[in-house]
Amino acid sequence: MNRSIVIRPATVADAAAVSVFAAQAFVDAFGAQNDPAHLADHLRTAYSAERQAAEMTAPGACFLLALDGERIAGFCFFEQGRSIPLVTGPFPCEVRRFYVGQEWQGQGIAQALMAAQIAEARRGGARTLWLTTWEFAARARSFYARCGFVDVGTTIFMVGNDPQTDRVLVLDLDRA
Repeated sequence: MNRSIVIRPATVADAAAVSVFAAQAFVDAFGAQNDPAHLADHLRTAYSAERQAAEMTAPGACFLLALDGERIAGFCFFEQGRSIPLVTGPFPCEVRRFYVGQEWQGQGIAQALMAAQIAEARRGGARTLWLTTWEFAARARSFYARCGFVDVGTTIFMVGNDPQTDRVLVLDLDRA
């Protein structure tokens, strides 16, 4: 991993910067495959600074930033106690977002963020970590598989008004 990367909890003061970073990361990863109108709607609702601040302060939420100096290189956001029927493990924790900026991919930041996220989830009492990822996001699915996540089915994720199929992936933290 790049030695200048520091992982720390996000604060509400980070919300505006996270908003910009998250929207760009989503566009970089999924923009070319989505209708511009649906994409714009999703970015407006999912990544506003106000929404980031609200998510950072929600009960059971944990928001970690990977910083390269003052610049956000990646982040993860997860919440304790969230689940769906496909997730049957005890004490679940949902990874709501997990992004590494294009400039920093391949430098070990994702692995470091995942390790920090797992440690924080365990500290909070989680025994099951789960997430969804787009069915066509091969690189992301491969990374999660290397981390020990198992595919348990599908769910729908809305990008604007466009329903898309996401894979549901689960990690048993007692075995990780």
